[in-house]
Amino acid sequence: MRYSLDVSHRELGRIIPRFVGIVGLKNLDKRFAALNPQLVAADVMALELRERYSLKFSLSELIRTKRAYGKLPKKALDGPEFRAIAFITKFVRTHSGLQRMGRDRLVGMIRKGLMETLLPLEFELRAAGHFLRRGFDFDFVDMEGRGTFVFFCGGWWNWD
Repeated sequence: MRYSLDVSHRELGRIIPRFVGIVGLKNLDKRFAALNPQLVAADVMALELRERYSLKFSLSELIRTKRAYGKLPKKALDGPEFRAIAFITKFVRTHSGLQRMGRDRLVGMIRKGLMETLLPLEFELRAAGHFLRRGFDFDFVDMEGRGTFVFFCGGWWNWD
């Protein structure tokens, strides 16, 4: 599988609703609503919770902004927003490149991640992104049910 990691501001406006459609708005709203009381109840742990769930907070803010205004601000998206956009882009493009079993497993991984942590899935997609940027083909072998290892990358050799 190969896909582009570049995304324009215009394309981003279509990727976020696609992400919401794949994962399910009720799943996202339910988990995002559970984050804020958790943060308030554990004032001492707020910093650790903020760090652990930073991707979820960023996703929540992006989706909330998109729903409220119908678009994202044209300002430069950086830091946590950029991390969320990179995650959404990789998720949506990976989802579209997988077979049915792989898509179902990927959706299951994100739903589980919304209940716990998205870090393992984020790191797997980030690894794929690094290899894709360098011209490798990338297969999510475990998601597709074709093997016991996580992924396979190949197709690029530089003998110089």
